[in-house]
Order: sequence, then structure tokens, then C-alpha cells
Amino acid sequence: MRLYLSLCLFFILTGLSAQDKYILTGDRLMERSAFLEALEKYQISYIYNEDYISSQRISSVYFALQRFEEAANWQKKLLNFSGSVPEDHLQLAKTLVSLNQYDEALTQVNTFLSKKPGDPIGRKFLYLVTFLKNGDISPIRGRDRAVDYCVELKATNDPENIGPDVKLEWHFDDGTITFGP
Repeated sequence: MRLYLSLCLFFILTGLSAQDKYILTGDRLMERSAFLEALEKYQISYIYNEDYISSQRISSVYFALQRFEEAANWQKKLLNFSGSVPEDHLQLAKTLVSLNQYDEALTQVNTFLSKKPGDPIGRKFLYLVTFLKNGDISPIRGRDRAVDYCVELKATNDPENIGPDVKLEWHFDDGTITFGP
């Protein structure tokens, strides 16, 4: 209750626009992991003004909630705003990988790299998405497994030398761990 009163007083004293008030409230709710409440505030902000900031916040909430279809739809909207940055393509690619849409993810990574050529994170993500797209990544077929993708993002002066830095880690139900590319 104190937080709510503090926020109300802050908004009254600072004279922020209604949209800014909803964005700030949503940001504070996100810090507390109150995702659904934050989503509501961001959606109200979007009603006031269909802009990049509201859309970006909405897409990040959907991603945090693992509602990847909605996140991808909002991330695609981001690309149409004048404030769009190259990293929006990379975030969309990450979401598309979560949806197993590797071809479209590769397109987004390549678009990112066309805007930021030689970017080490983009190059390594390109390698990882290509690796995922090209087949079963399990080292042992038929075994129950959960796969964690660990990408070491070491900056290098040679953007062509990206393959060895990508490491995959497999965790099996019996507690064993296998490493490899």
C-alpha cells in the first residue's frame, strides 16, 4: 500500500504523462516479478500511444512468461518503429528458436549481422542456430535428456573463428553431464 501511495505522489509531483506513469509502474512491477500486473500496465500505456517503448516492454513480459508466440508477434511490431535497433532482430531470433522456427530465426540473425557486421554475439548465435537447425543435437539417442545451451561469448578480433567457442551441455536424468559441440 505504501508503494502505491508513493507512486501516486511521485506521479502527481512530477507531472509525468499518463503513458509514462504506466511504463514506470510496469517497470517496478517487473522488478518484483509481477509479470501479469506489469503486462496490464504496459498494455494500457500502449493504448495511450502505440510506440516502441510500450511494445518492447510488452514483448519482454510475454518472453518472461514463456508465451513465445505473443512475444514474437510483439517483437515483429518492434521492427516497424523508427526507434528499432539491430538487437531487436536478435531478440526475435531468440524467440523464434524457442518456437523451433529455425529458418526464420536465421533470417533475423542475418538481418542483425547485415546491420552490425562481424558482431561476435551475432556470429556465435548464427553458429548456434545453424547447428540447431541441422539436426538432432543429442549425443546419445533414445536417452531421456534435457538440453541446456551454453554459449561462451568471448570477444575475438577474428569474427570467423567462432565455432570452438560454442559449447553444449547435456543433463541426463541419471545425473550425468556430457559436454561437446
